[in-house]
Amino acid sequence: MGNFIQIAIVKNCNKEQVENILKQLEETETITNLVSSQCKFEEINKGTIVLLNEFCDGYHYLASILSEMLDTIVMVLYIYDGKSWSYCLCDNGEEIDQFSKDKEYLSCIEEFNKDISIGNLYIVCNCFSIKKEDISNYFKILEEEKAYKDDEYTSNDCWQMVDFMKKLGFPFKFNI
Repeated sequence: MGNFIQIAIVKNCNKEQVENILKQLEETETITNLVSSQCKFEEINKGTIVLLNEFCDGYHYLASILSEMLDTIVMVLYIYDGKSWSYCLCDNGEEIDQFSKDKEYLSCIEEFNKDISIGNLYIVCNCFSIKKEDISNYFKILEEEKAYKDDEYTSNDCWQMVDFMKKLGFPFKFNI
C-alpha cells in the first residue's frame, strides 16, 4: 500500500482561521476522520497550507466546505496510493476545477461530471495569479521527464504534486 496524503491550500487566510474552521468541522463530524489536532499547518504570506491527518477523508467536499466557510479559494491536493496526484479547486464553496494524473480517474470524471472543468490551466492561473507557462507542463503526461528543469520530481512520480504546489506559491515544507 502506498501513500495517501491530503493537503489543503487556503488562500488569504491565516493559520488560526483555518484551524478554527477545521475544529468546527471535526466537532460536527462533517469530514470523516478529521482530527484537527493531528493536522500540520504552515502559514505563508499568501495563505495557509494544511497537511491533513492520516485517514481524514473528504477530498472534494473538504475543498468545497472550507472554501465556503472561509469565503476564499481552496485547493485540496492529494496523493492516492502513492501512484498519482490530483486536486480539487473551489471558490467560495463552488467546485471550479479538478485534475488528476491518473488517466483512469480522469476519464471517470469526464464521463460522469460534464459540468466541471478538468485541469483548466486558465482557471488555476487566475486563482493563483501565475502565468500559464509556469504550470502548463504539469497538465501533460510526460512519463519519465520533469515538467520543468528546476523540478525535483518526474511527471510519473506522485510527488510531482510538491513541485506543482511550489509553482502555485505554496511550497510543501512538511516532514512526512
